[in-house]
Amino acid sequence: MPMDIQVGDVLELKKAHPCGSKEWKVLRMGMDFKLKCLGCGHEVMTPRAKAEKYAKILSKTIINPEGDSFGQNAFFYDSAEGLLTAVILLLAEFLPPRVIDGQPRERRHIVSVFKLVQDLLEPSDTKGKSRFQVLMGRLPPEHKARWFAGAALNTSEQSMASVLSTVLSRLNAFLDTELEQTICFDSPIDAESFASRKSAIFLVLPEEYHYGESPVAMYDMPYQENNIHAALTFGDAFTLEAGAAQDMLNWVKSLDFFAIVDLYHSSAVDYADIVLPACTKFECEENVKQLRDSMGHVMLANGMVAPMFESKSDLQIERLLAAQWDLEDLLPETYEELARFMLDGAAELDPRMEGITYDALLANGGVMPLPETGDDYLPDGLAEGFLTPSTRIELYYEYLADQGHALPVYEDANEAYEANPKKEQFPLYFTQGKSRYRIHAYYSSNEWFQEDFGPSLNIAPEDAEARGIATGDDVRVFNDRGSFVATALVNRSLQPGVLFMAETTYTRYYKEGFLQNVTNSARLERGYSMFFGPQIPYNDVLVEVEKA
Repeated sequence: MPMDIQVGDVLELKKAHPCGSKEWKVLRMGMDFKLKCLGCGHEVMTPRAKAEKYAKILSKTIINPEGDSFGQNAFFYDSAEGLLTAVILLLAEFLPPRVIDGQPRERRHIVSVFKLVQDLLEPSDTKGKSRFQVLMGRLPPEHKARWFAGAALNTSEQSMASVLSTVLSRLNAFLDTELEQTICFDSPIDAESFASRKSAIFLVLPEEYHYGESPVAMYDMPYQENNIHAALTFGDAFTLEAGAAQDMLNWVKSLDFFAIVDLYHSSAVDYADIVLPACTKFECEENVKQLRDSMGHVMLANGMVAPMFESKSDLQIERLLAAQWDLEDLLPETYEELARFMLDGAAELDPRMEGITYDALLANGGVMPLPETGDDYLPDGLAEGFLTPSTRIELYYEYLADQGHALPVYEDANEAYEANPKKEQFPLYFTQGKSRYRIHAYYSSNEWFQEDFGPSLNIAPEDAEARGIATGDDVRVFNDRGSFVATALVNRSLQPGVLFMAETTYTRYYKEGFLQNVTNSARLERGYSMFFGPQIPYNDVLVEVEKA
């Protein structure tokens, strides 16, 4: 049987009954299902083969929409129809919706079918068997997917590849039609060229949607009225740089349009309408990339390999976006042009830059020291002191004098302090930080890293014992802002009452929630006078923890 369903099981159907309930109890099995709605008690009879029937109809529509006779090639098209039916049934059975913010998001759609067929075309590690045959071999002998795929399963590896190619080409044609109706109507773009060539889709926005400066910084957009209808971010700034992430995500969901430029499947990607693929730091359309100064040196980054797949460098993505408002002429065409512009006349502004030109950097391997840099140079090239009037560390801030903080003054935390009444409900201090095992969030996608350094919560032995928690347990960390689930790690180096979490990572590596769901988004008014704006009090947080 396709699914292991027994009398007494409760099924959740995709479409709700008129009474509002989606839950049905199985009363009878056999040639038909007899189901009872748990909302109103209404009973219905459902044909057992209905899902299989619709899968066959869909496959026939895709493989042979005109009802043609293919003569001597009929075997391949019949096999393709059976194979596609099998793939649809497998996805329907084994690809449940992904839960995001407590809400299921459906993944069983035709694009998932296309992706799975693409994967099945890849070479198999099992000699003499295709990936599809290996997949079918893992199913029970009586599974209906194997029955539908029977003709394809009994062919040679070469014939199987032909059948898979037929399925892929027919899916391509089907998706082509859908693309034309949705985003490519009256356009020369077709699915094959869209899939095989680097392409970009630009949405024409209403005239009232135009570029302009926002009077509100990103971290305040969920809390202050603003005129933002559409947003584009480079990287996962929304969730990695905002406390109380649910507030930020609710604002993102309220936008008419949200796009993200990213390299990995970061936390905000799940909420984006469009994801523009960015390059890694090692990829570029040119041999050079950004110019920067650090550690007493001027450095010109090298592009090591050409951009992979459809990815582009940040500069080229920015130019494509600027072109939609006829502003691309305001940006350099290449990183070389940008670097030459930055270095031209630099010695007039800073005599230390004398002799450091674009061509000189190329001749010196892309790195040149500033004149005063020695073997013991200080960070950022400041070998002679800090950028203060005295060239020393200064503790007096004139611009904070009117707020009583010209000199450092102790004050209680916003939330995590002993006298806070919230401690009765949320008694633990929650802090986060980095460890020596990682230098950037996107390296967390490494499988080796996730084996040993996935989302883990460090807890003192006394606090763990009081809550019946042991190392390896799944625990829920929560407060009145939100919650997340991580793996407990009992750590004797922590003081009782303190929790610590290292290596914040993307939401998809958490079993539930996300670290920033619980963090504090409070703002100090005087923080708006600071150069980078108010700081987010990530470590000023009270929580409780329990076994999940």
